[in-house]
Amino acid sequence: MRNALKIFRNDLKTVKNSPVVLFVIAVIICIPALYAVFNIQATLDPYSRTSDLSVAVVNEDRGAVLNGEHINIGTELVDELRKNRNFDWQFVDRGKAMGT
Repeated sequence: MRNALKIFRNDLKTVKNSPVVLFVIAVIICIPALYAVFNIQATLDPYSRTSDLSVAVVNEDRGAVLNGEHINIGTELVDELRKNRNFDWQFVDRGKAMGT
């Protein structure tokens, strides 16, 4: 144990006398802290500004007949998206969505 402490003290003296090693150690200590700060800040409220984000919605669902009943899930989905205010939903046709 004494040898380990002696080696540790010797290493501290070496680091103290070498500015490059001191700088590298400081950077190694700071990088995870900076990563944590930016990562946590980015995920605190991911939906705070999504109302400004435009999302194109194209519904080409023609529906289907199941047991004699016409079902159109695409229309139901579009109706639900019209009620949702988290994004700026843009309901367009295929040509406009593809930019042609």
